[in-house]
Amino acid sequence: MAHYSYPAAPDLETVRDFVNTVHYEQGEVDEQLATPEALAAFLAERGLLAGGTSVKPADLRRALDVREALRALAGANNGEPVDPEAVELLNRTAARARLAAGFGTDGSSQIAPAAAGVDGALGSMLATVLRAMGEGTWSRMKACGNPDCRWVFNDASKNQSARWCEMASCGNRMKARRFRERARQAAER
Repeated sequence: MAHYSYPAAPDLETVRDFVNTVHYEQGEVDEQLATPEALAAFLAERGLLAGGTSVKPADLRRALDVREALRALAGANNGEPVDPEAVELLNRTAARARLAAGFGTDGSSQIAPAAAGVDGALGSMLATVLRAMGEGTWSRMKACGNPDCRWVFNDASKNQSARWCEMASCGNRMKARRFRERARQAAER
């Protein structure tokens, strides 16, 4: 299924691309980061990891956990309760990446990881999320309200009311599902 999402700032698009490296579609799973090499290639292509950096299976497991924690955080932007385990995992990842605030000689501020490798790459993405939260743009990153999809999209609607990654597919499925549920409940009365 093709998903459409309005583009966000480039760094935030990288985070969205990372979260969407797995696609859940009606019970099917399409995993793009199935190997440490695939993770290394993804991170290197986006300038988050030096080419040739060794990525171990433990790095991949950690990255996939961070990916799902970010998806849960985006789900909270779509009305889901905040997952305390996801928040704790993201906090541990930020600590492991040694995220630090700093000031530039031009008077600007930055949040950046002191760690290198996969920890630094994950820290760079978390720094992007923290900046987006501060700027108020993170709230537009939402996980699709269809539990069979969970694709993360940038809600560019004026009032930030989009619930699904794509109305033509997920939106229609969810509306049909709710209609069938109401009809079933009415028949049981």
